[in-house]
Amino acid sequence: MLTALRRRLTLLMTALTSLVLAGALVVTWNYAAAQYRTAAETLLTQNFSAIVDRLDSADSVSDAWLADQEHNSGCLLFLWDNGAALHFAGTTGSADARNAVEPLLEEGLSPLLDTSLHDSSGAVQRQSAVFTLNEYRCHAALLPRGTAGSYLLVAALQDMGFVHRHAVQTVVQYGAIWFTGTLLLAIISTPTSRRSTPTFGRASLALARATGTATSPGTTTSTTSGTHLLCSSGTCDDFMNG
Repeated sequence: MLTALRRRLTLLMTALTSLVLAGALVVTWNYAAAQYRTAAETLLTQNFSAIVDRLDSADSVSDAWLADQEHNSGCLLFLWDNGAALHFAGTTGSADARNAVEPLLEEGLSPLLDTSLHDSSGAVQRQSAVFTLNEYRCHAALLPRGTAGSYLLVAALQDMGFVHRHAVQTVVQYGAIWFTGTLLLAIISTPTSRRSTPTFGRASLALARATGTATSPGTTTSTTSGTHLLCSSGTCDDFMNG
């Protein structure tokens, strides 16, 4: 009974420890995933700010420079000069993605950036917007060009699929850690050998009762042909039944 109770308590403590480990890993995973997403968005913001500063200060930029910015930042860049799209070659393989998302981007930007707003000098007000478009994270900026109402609209889209893939990879890693920890707990808590209950004393007592002879612990008796053989402390004596 005590052995069964001890086994049940061991299993219970193993299960509780496994749950605590799982909870700790879930909290750690949430924190790590949030940190990774924040780092990715911060890097995107920094890259877009650098691109905007260059476009704001330069009269013109080359297609090669724009392609390099796409490659280095991992984004898709879009430019509109007074509403007319400026197309460039971009990075290898980006043309299809750009063509697929450009109509959606224009539709998403229209309510966020208002080109009809002007300052006191007549220039278009500088504006910016950050939003999500399907699986893309979008940063956009409206840059004034002189005081005649001209403007340059620039947008950068980054596919956030790598963030989701990283989250899935970390789930697998943390799941492997939990499984390994739980397996080790189960191995440690499982007894390697079982103690067997000695039966020699019980068999001797039953034999003594069957023959009508009581012996002290460590003393056994056996009968052969009406003769009792008393064995105690390594010596045996024969005596006849009275």
